[in-house]
Amino acid sequence: MRRLFFIITLLFCSSLLFAERSYILGGFSLAFDVQEEDELYEYSMPLTLGGFLEINNFGENCYGDDNHVGFQAGFFFNCGMNEDEGEYTSTLSFATLLAPVLRVSLRDEKLLLFSAGGAAGIDFGGCWTEGEENERKDASVFQAFAGLGAQAAMVLSNDFSFGANFFYNPLCYTRINVKDEGKENDVRSFGNMFRIGVFIAFCLRD
Repeated sequence: MRRLFFIITLLFCSSLLFAERSYILGGFSLAFDVQEEDELYEYSMPLTLGGFLEINNFGENCYGDDNHVGFQAGFFFNCGMNEDEGEYTSTLSFATLLAPVLRVSLRDEKLLLFSAGGAAGIDFGGCWTEGEENERKDASVFQAFAGLGAQAAMVLSNDFSFGANFFYNPLCYTRINVKDEGKENDVRSFGNMFRIGVFIAFCLRD
């Protein structure tokens, strides 16, 4: 995990140093998760709120004009909290998207940004109930996932932005630790996980 973080940081810093033109997007997102394993729905939050920060960098071609294909590095954070009749669920999620990005210039300084590439991340979650010690049911959930991600963003002339993204994670490892009335059960599984998100953001242009 430390090596992955170092590689991501190096790519992000390198793209900042060598870019001729950059667009930095930051804002708020809403994500919806679809799990392949039915038992995970009891211990996960399908809908979460969060934020993200990404940079889209573009160099110059041999004719002196800006390239329309660049590099994107995005970092996403989602969290959720739900309470239903004394049962509580919480989750934290961190993910990254590294991808080539295509820029389409429109009239009145509007932009379309399309990207598709590799994605990875981790989720932490938990469920618990209120009550006597021998009636409590607690569970902790950990997920590590990797796969593909795609995103489309519209940047308006006033730099207000909105868009959507989609993640397909065929490599999703899940570990659930359940403590129910003093008994402990550890469940591990591999499966697919899908994440669909929408966002609003503000764009900083160089």
